[in-house]
Amino acid sequence: MRPLLIALLLAGWSTVIYQVGHTHGAAEVEVKRGLERSQASDELLAANGRVTSAQQQLTDSLSARDATHQKELKNAQVDHDLRVAALRAGTLRVSIPVKAAACAAPAAAGATPAGEPAEARAELTPEAAATLEGIVLDGDTAIIDLNLCIDRYNAVRGTVLQLSQAQP
Repeated sequence: MRPLLIALLLAGWSTVIYQVGHTHGAAEVEVKRGLERSQASDELLAANGRVTSAQQQLTDSLSARDATHQKELKNAQVDHDLRVAALRAGTLRVSIPVKAAACAAPAAAGATPAGEPAEARAELTPEAAATLEGIVLDGDTAIIDLNLCIDRYNAVRGTVLQLSQAQP
């Protein structure tokens, strides 16, 4: 009976030791997991802060670029209006080269011919010049809009690259 009692005592003691060791090991694992979660949470908060800061900077940058864009469009319109007014008033004239007549006028007696023939030009009417100026305004506006699009793309791209490189 004594060996049975010793065996039961050893079995009970082993069970207690196992339970204490298992509980201690489980507690260590839980502490380690808690630490990992805490670190991950800190990293997430830091990343969230970086993203929020970058988002605010990008928003401010894009707003400033939009304001500049509006000024550029307004300046282009003002320049256009001034040129059209000058064309209509006759203070600005537009001419284009034209093909010279097939038969040239005879040169005066004793006159020395010029080294290069004079370029024949035709002056546009103010209405035609204003129409061409409207096409120029359309082109300028398209270029200004495209430059804004490129600037906005580059700003967003730069911010995304900056954030992706800041990742641990």
